[in-house]
This record gives sequence, structure tokens and C-alpha cells, in this order.
Amino acid sequence: MRCFFRLFTHPVPVEEQHSFVVASEAGGLTGRLEHVTIDEHTALGKLRQLIEVQSDRGMLRRTTLYQELLALMQRARNPHHYGSELALTYRLGYFKHDDDSAVPTIIPLEHEQAGRLVLEYLEAQEARIKDGIDLIVVPATQVAPSGLCTPVPEPTAAAAQKQCSSREGVQAAAVGTKAGCSIADTVVV
Repeated sequence: MRCFFRLFTHPVPVEEQHSFVVASEAGGLTGRLEHVTIDEHTALGKLRQLIEVQSDRGMLRRTTLYQELLALMQRARNPHHYGSELALTYRLGYFKHDDDSAVPTIIPLEHEQAGRLVLEYLEAQEARIKDGIDLIVVPATQVAPSGLCTPVPEPTAAAAQKQCSSREGVQAAAVGTKAGCSIADTVVV
């Protein structure tokens, strides 16, 4: 059966980054990127190998899918402010229900290392198996320390204003910084 891969990143608030001005990073769930063929005995660890490397004329090479994922992961926001070592790593996830509007459920790393099978996590997609199943690639920067795929809550306007006005010295915050300040919030102390 075919296992399709899709990438999920948290949507970027329009107030923080507008795609017309900055880039086309709207976030959310991509369409199906590419697929690999698996069977009912394919383990999660084996799936990572299928995503990342292929044998080509006696050499191991990165797959086109993995190169595309690396490019997308490198551009993804880092809402949890992890170190740069996590920028090019990913976790696997799935949708518990046949609902692409929700955030994916992350498969625990322990399950991957224990050799659990891919199909254990895809029961909700049984109706679509004839078309192939979807597995979600989630950049590690999008996963909260709790292991859940939850976004960082946006600061309230009052908290953002307090953070802007409490800065020392002369500071000009660019429009759309994580504190939500604008050039008009320049503070001279």
C-alpha cells in the first residue's frame, strides 16, 4: 500500500508575518508530497529510512522527499525557541480522526525505537486505504516540550504592550516581532 507524506507547521499569524511582504509561509498542512510503498510489517524506524535515503547505483543518497522536507523544515518558525540542532529534525504524526483541520497526534519516539508498526497508528484512515494512507511529518520545532503538537499561545495585547514598555535604553522593535510591538513602540529611557 502507498504511504503518502504531508508536512505540518503551525499557521503563522498574519499580524506577525504577511506572505505578500515576507514569504509564502502560511503554515498548516501541505498536500501530499510523495509516497513510499509499505506493507503491514513496515516498522516506524524503517519508514524513516525510506523517507531519508535511497540506494542509487551502489550509493546511498538523500531522497528528493527528504531534501524537500529539509528545505521546508529549515524555513519553519521555531515557536518554542529550541536550539538550532532541532531545526532539521522531525517527528512523525497522524490524525486520530479523518479530520485534516486538527493538529496531528505525534508518535512518541519510544514507539519508533521499539519497532512499532506504521499501521498501528493509521486505523482512522481505513476508509481511504485504497487511495493510500497519510503520515504527517512535523518539524521538531513545532512540537511542544510536552511532546504534543501545540502552538505557543499568542500574547495578549496588554502583555505585549507591557513587554514593549519595560525595555531599557533605546529600542525599536520591528513590526511583527514575537512581542507584538511596532516601530511606534520605541522607548527612550
